Amino acid sequence: MKSGLMTASRPVEDALRDRCDAVRYERSLLDFIGGFWRCIEPTGFQSNWHIEAICDHLEAVADRQIKRGLLINIPPRHMKSLGANVFFPAWIWAQNPNPTNDPTYSFRVTKDSWRGPGVKFMHLSYDSKLATRDGMKCRQIITSPSYQRLWGHRVRLRPDQNQKTRFDNLAGGHRLSTSEGGVITGEGGDIIIFDDPHNVRAIGGASDVAREKTLRFWDESMPSRLNDQDNGVFIVIMQRVHERDLSGHILTNELDWTHLCLPARYEPKHPHPIRTSVVRKSTRKVWKDPRNEGEALWPEKFSLEALQRMAKDEALSTHMAAGQLQQRPTAREGGLFKREWISNPVKFAPEGLDLVRAWDFASSIQLTNDPDWTVGLLMGRDRATDLIYIIDVIRARLSPRTARAAR
Repeated sequence: MKSGLMTASRPVEDALRDRCDAVRYERSLLDFIGGFWRCIEPTGFQSNWHIEAICDHLEAVADRQIKRGLLINIPPRHMKSLGANVFFPAWIWAQNPNPTNDPTYSFRVTKDSWRGPGVKFMHLSYDSKLATRDGMKCRQIITSPSYQRLWGHRVRLRPDQNQKTRFDNLAGGHRLSTSEGGVITGEGGDIIIFDDPHNVRAIGGASDVAREKTLRFWDESMPSRLNDQDNGVFIVIMQRVHERDLSGHILTNELDWTHLCLPARYEPKHPHPIRTSVVRKSTRKVWKDPRNEGEALWPEKFSLEALQRMAKDEALSTHMAAGQLQQRPTAREGGLFKREWISNPVKFAPEGLDLVRAWDFASSIQLTNDPDWTVGLLMGRDRATDLIYIIDVIRARLSPRTARAAR
């Protein structure tokens, strides 16, 4: 009799444990990541405050606290892709679309939010293989026995639309993987995530032509891809590669975006500090970078010594290292010209200098919303000391005609 009671109680205990786990994971994306980490990674999950920041901001997207767009600038290998592309869609689909059990509500997305299995995702990258890779990991979580045990009644993949690049669920949600060069005509999403829009490693990946192509794709093709123009959300996640990369383009032209900028080493006077109204759940205060000057973003994974080695990588120029690690593509100490090479200003330049005026013409005042600058630099060389003096600088946004006249 005693053994019979124990046997009968075990299914009840298991069901209660599963229910508690489901509620806890649904309430916290960070807990969900920790609970399902081993579905895709063999090592244990190691959290950090910056992962908490990403999770809090993704949850703000789900709750429509972030209306238009979320821009995340973060160094490579800091879990940006796994968080947003792999765990986030699986977590969203696990949410109860009708938490109040309203018998008249039949939609598969919670009212006034992006929670529920009916949410549609579009994921892009400069290379469709990267977006597809993350899509396969997301599907691996959803089809895992643990996930199906907790939410199988809510999330089932359609057998007739279950591919590497796209899979749908029976509640109407889908996850589509594509790229800048992929076919997106007729496709869209409620949440569109553009991860690594620029190829920073390939030769020419950060070239003017490649960058402008990406910006044109963003301006011309992406706005119409949101299913809900009033409530749909863009998420852009990347490391900086140039002042005029997609991040720079958004920061210049999109004033209502939330910006989570996380440099590898903290700089109190960083040109782009965190700009957000999202509250940190653990402190109930608006998110700020909690570090002191010079502290590493994820010291357990990337120590200051490791970051220094990465910055000296021969494959990275000074500008690229500043962009990829510090999220400011113009190096603080200068790129071609180091700050320590420049002396303090002098009131008067010596007489008898060899003078030369150099021009960098842009002629683009009417061609873009963020035109380049035309710059003219007057320099003088002192033959006796071999010092070069910068005497005059002209910097203006000029029309083609005005630029030609400036010669």
